[in-house]
Amino acid sequence: MNEKKTEKGTVAPESGCVAERRSFCKAVVAGGFGAVALAPPVASGVRVVFSALEQKGAAGKLYPLTTIDSLGQTPQKFLITDDVRDAWMTSPQQKIGSVFLLKNDQGEVQAIHTICPHAGCVIDTGIQKNPQTGNEEQMFYCACHSAHFDLNGGRLDNASPSPRDLDKLEVQVEPDGKVLVRFENFITGIPEKKPTG
Repeated sequence: MNEKKTEKGTVAPESGCVAERRSFCKAVVAGGFGAVALAPPVASGVRVVFSALEQKGAAGKLYPLTTIDSLGQTPQKFLITDDVRDAWMTSPQQKIGSVFLLKNDQGEVQAIHTICPHAGCVIDTGIQKNPQTGNEEQMFYCACHSAHFDLNGGRLDNASPSPRDLDKLEVQVEPDGKVLVRFENFITGIPEKKPTG
């Protein structure tokens, strides 16, 4: 072992344990300073990534689509477009979804989402054989898994693959007859109607 010499004489050598402890403490202190120095840029990077993921368009917003006079009891499909913004850029007027609009027997406007609650396939409308009556009728249907829905969005198949009826959206009709729909997407594959956001 090496002895240390000072003005007052010779000092006993440090034990290996003390030297190791001192080296460990130096490493911890250096690591702590490094972590403090890196914290702001790392936090900024994480914030940028997660803020971009959180911005998914303007779901839940009211969109003017048509006028009440242009609607009848046959479903009409309307695209929903909006500016989609993330942390890096804005893409103007992107398709964020679509909706069927029609009037029910009481003349009220209904908005029905075009995504099947079963597995997320796109719903279509047309003349199909009603699985309950055997009659050819206008209805909604999902060609992916042979699911049928009446014009109110209700399931017609006794053992429907869809876990719930078609998702309806809020409709507002303004005094001038303009029809607005509050658009949002819902989780598929579950019995409850829950927004994705």
